[in-house]
Amino acid sequence: MHKKPEIVIEKNKEKILFFLEESKMLQTNNFIDYNKFLSTILLKTKLNSDDKNVLNFINKIKNSLENFESLILEDITIAFLINEKFSFDKKVPFIIKNEKKQPSVNLFEQAFNLQLQELIKDNYYIEFLPNIVLYFSSNAQDLKLYIKKSYFN
Repeated sequence: MHKKPEIVIEKNKEKILFFLEESKMLQTNNFIDYNKFLSTILLKTKLNSDDKNVLNFINKIKNSLENFESLILEDITIAFLINEKFSFDKKVPFIIKNEKKQPSVNLFEQAFNLQLQELIKDNYYIEFLPNIVLYFSSNAQDLKLYIKKSYFN
């Protein structure tokens, strides 16, 4: 009879450790938040925020997150599913590596993909989507997603 409370405690312990990890990540010098990431791309492309290319890609991101639709980028696809470790009712993102590059005709999206690749190579943690951080894990030798606590609000 005491096993059920232990399981609940273990699940909560995992969540607490997961969210403690966020505070460490956000305090590192190699963390780039979503707004800074987009601003950097705007500066590099010399586009402004109301440019058609920018608005189309930002809307593509918003639709993907609001409707939990796959977001296809050049090298990866972000898909969504229910993962009870994090939430019983909200789908969480995960990475699918694209077998072939998926080039875009959208200038802003091309710059987005290029900037993302460069920052990953330089070992940055990039909030490339609102509340979703992409990074390269040296332990797993693979790309990983970190979902910020605010994603679940």
